[in-house]
Amino acid sequence: MSGSSVFVAGGAAFNTMIQLERFPEPHPQTVFSRTYHETVGETGAGKALNLAKLGMPTTLHAMIGADEFGHHIQEFFASGGVNFLHDVDPKGTE
Repeated sequence: MSGSSVFVAGGAAFNTMIQLERFPEPHPQTVFSRTYHETVGETGAGKALNLAKLGMPTTLHAMIGADEFGHHIQEFFASGGVNFLHDVDPKGTE
């Protein structure tokens, strides 16, 4: 596939991933997380990142907000690997 590249039109979100000791029971309770981390996610972002890891030149287009989370997504993709294009979603970043 010399010279080929991939264009992905899909989502990009900024996610908080939490770790729990155990999955909560089905009744009301307070649950505390052990740890957490924040990262970029969503189907389009995942596809683009994995294609880039396979060595395919990849461009992702997604809608993000003009907000702090959208800025984090732009910084994440600016670090390399995937060419990131976006339009502004007036509802904000997922």
